Amino acid sequence: MEKFYIHPDNPQMRLLTQAADLIKSDQLVVYPDPTGYRLALSLDAKQSLTQALRLSQNEPEFCLICRNISEISTFATISDFAHRILKSTDDKTTHFLLSPTKALSKKFTHPNDKTICINIAYTPITLGLIEILDAPFISMPIYMNGEKLEYDSIYELEMTMENLVDGFIHAGEIPLKTSPLISLLND
Repeated sequence: MEKFYIHPDNPQMRLLTQAADLIKSDQLVVYPDPTGYRLALSLDAKQSLTQALRLSQNEPEFCLICRNISEISTFATISDFAHRILKSTDDKTTHFLLSPTKALSKKFTHPNDKTICINIAYTPITLGLIEILDAPFISMPIYMNGEKLEYDSIYELEMTMENLVDGFIHAGEIPLKTSPLISLLND
C-alpha cells in the first residue's frame, strides 16, 4: 500500500498526482472526506470495484463526487427545482439522490430504484483529485464484513487497511460523521 501524507488545506500536488494516478490505473485508494475516510474508485473501475465489493460484503453505497453542478448534469437528470436546491444548500457534506443519465455506468446505480447519490466536492484534496483525474470519481464508505468500519484514530484505520487497498491519502484525524441524504427525485 502506498501512503501519501498530504496537508488537508494546502495539498502537495506531486503527492496528489501520484494518488490520482493510482485511481486512474484502477487501484483502490482511501481518501479523506469531510464525513471520514472513504474509498475512491475511477468511473472505469473494474478490479478496484471488485476489490471494494469483496471488502464490504454488503449492498454498495456509491456516491459520485463532482466538482460542480454542470458536471453533475452530465451524469444525472437535474430539474429546475433540483438545481435550485443544489445551489442553495449550505451544508457541503449533503449527498443528493438523483436519476442517472446514460453517461453513468449502470454498475454504479442503486440496483433497486436505479438512482445515484451525488456530492459536490469542496475540500482542497477532493477538488485536487478531480482536477488531476479530469473527471468525477466514485466514493464508497469503508465496510468490512458487512459492517461500516469504525475507527478511533487514523493510525488504527491505516493499520486495518494495510493489505486491503492500494493507496492511502493520510490527511490527519477526521471524525466519522453521517451526512444528510436529500432525495431530489420527482422534485
